Amino acid sequence: MTVEFKIYTTKQVCGLCGVTPRTLHYYHKIGLLSETRRSAGGYRQYTFEEVRDVLRIRKLVDLGFTLDEVGEIVQGPEGGQLADETIKRKANEVADQMAQLERRAAALTEAANVGGQPYIPAEFVVLLDRFRDTNGLTDQDLGPLRQIVELTVTGGDEAEIQALREKLEAMGQGQIDEDDIRLDRALRQIQPDATDEEVEWLAHEMAQRAEALARRADLDAAVRQRRDKAVGGLIESSLWGMFNDRQLAVIDKALTELTAGDAAD
Repeated sequence: MTVEFKIYTTKQVCGLCGVTPRTLHYYHKIGLLSETRRSAGGYRQYTFEEVRDVLRIRKLVDLGFTLDEVGEIVQGPEGGQLADETIKRKANEVADQMAQLERRAAALTEAANVGGQPYIPAEFVVLLDRFRDTNGLTDQDLGPLRQIVELTVTGGDEAEIQALREKLEAMGQGQIDEDDIRLDRALRQIQPDATDEEVEWLAHEMAQRAEALARRADLDAAVRQRRDKAVGGLIESSLWGMFNDRQLAVIDKALTELTAGDAAD
């Protein structure tokens, strides 16, 4: 009596294993599956063992193994039996991935709760909103500060982030001077065709205001030097694109005047 073994077509294998013909072809291409026999018409034919191999590959992938890892397993000394060390290692990796996904989910939930702002941690969004509301500002008024916060929390070290957190907490407790609001709005009203006189006037006003605040805070020369360096770095990394050329000219001239004043001291 002749025993006839079941032969499966590509379509049948795809249906049984939940893969696409492209995926099956890719498994052959990268060596996860060896070349099968072909029909007279040139179509691949699969035995039960080869179908089982496809199912094993899919199961390993579902468990979190990469295709490279799957190749090492099915072609290595473990064969179809996974060593305890392999299983434990992958279990630890999956646990780490789950923890990361939980952190992402929490961050997205926080972003949804604070108006869809995933680029800034929720606590900073709350502090910015408090500062805006306390001082009767608009979201447009808050634009430059919001960008400073975003850059700091994404690129700063923990000390810089903590300093920013403390600063925002303090800012949210009191009123800012109306002159600061007036000058900030005047800066954003400077048009690309503003005259040199308009630029010079506002730059001088801003420099004078910054100098008055510095003296009121009794900042020493070293602190003032770090302040100017920080503002200069901000222009390079953040303000380009936020302000037009004439507005940037105002900021540059104000910084130049302010720095010259520090040097004279």
